[in-house]
Amino acid sequence: MTEPLRYLCKSFFSQLNIYNINYLDRFLNESINKLPIKHSMVAYIVLIKCLKYHLNQEQLNLKTLYLEMSCSEIATREQLLKLHRDGWLLIETCADDKRVKYIKPTAKLIENSNQIIRNSSPLNFAKPFNFS
Repeated sequence: MTEPLRYLCKSFFSQLNIYNINYLDRFLNESINKLPIKHSMVAYIVLIKCLKYHLNQEQLNLKTLYLEMSCSEIATREQLLKLHRDGWLLIETCADDKRVKYIKPTAKLIENSNQIIRNSSPLNFAKPFNFS
């Protein structure tokens, strides 16, 4: 991609417009349909943080998660246990220090997240362009 084209794309997607809003709306709807969040921002944030650390090839431990959350530790723990119980997250004990627990996504979470991205792609415009 040439530099002028890259700048044009960046400026288009960095501004508020109907396509970006439609994308965000589709993304949220897909997330609600494919993830067990039921309008819970706590569950949504836990899943997103788990995926972020996983994709950055970093370990997410419980202490880090609690520190990064903007809600209570009890609400985070409740959602975390529910997501673990339902097979969306793994909670693994560190081999070196049994007090440390790591949170990892399951294949189920990764597959559903990929489906969300595919279904809400910004290239899927709400209405087709009329080039005539």
